[in-house]
Amino acid sequence: MRDDADDRQRNRIRRQVRFAAGIEPDEPGAPGGGSLFSESILVFNEKPKLVELTAEYTVFDRDGTEVGTAVESGHHVLDKVARLLSPALASELRRRVEVRDADGALVLVLEKAAHFLRPEVSVSRPDGTPVGRIALRGRGLRPVFDIHTTEHRIGSVRDSSLRGDEISVLDLTGTEIAHITKTWEGVARVTFTRADHYVLRILRPLTDPLRTMVVATALCVDLALKTDTRTL
Repeated sequence: MRDDADDRQRNRIRRQVRFAAGIEPDEPGAPGGGSLFSESILVFNEKPKLVELTAEYTVFDRDGTEVGTAVESGHHVLDKVARLLSPALASELRRRVEVRDADGALVLVLEKAAHFLRPEVSVSRPDGTPVGRIALRGRGLRPVFDIHTTEHRIGSVRDSSLRGDEISVLDLTGTEIAHITKTWEGVARVTFTRADHYVLRILRPLTDPLRTMVVATALCVDLALKTDTRTL
């Protein structure tokens, strides 16, 4: 039974990769390394819930092997009540996301302060060392978020579809270095839950801190920056 469930999960991940990246999972590609920060394709699948009080994601490589998780933590009881009564208001409240590797070790912490005008997410190491931040530059039909290190801006994030299901990550020259595609969740998930699924494609080798910030961006899009309308 467990093997059948694992096979179904792997097939689901492979279908997502085929849809988002246009490649077969077993096609030759760059060595993955089997970790959150070495794979060129990462699949983020949210655990489906009728009422989303605490978001939980499992992260897979393109073959369907689990390489990490991302889970909200530290919610005050009033935050959960606000999320239950008004998801739109809850999206403005503080959020904290813990990112762990396949062994369960904490590797990143994402924190969004309470906001009502300009959302911003800070990214740090488990020991509190800051890596960077992702901050709103401008609203409109296509909001733009800037990616910063502790010292300067290194890239930006743009909705390239007007629907929030195709998102481009750009370097300082405006060249796309990664792409995030929202994939089909299935009729039951769309109808009865708020679970979202995303595929991150990193289009060229990246070095830190940009590599880490791109992975964090894929999580920020949904866990930290999305609103009740499911837009960036």
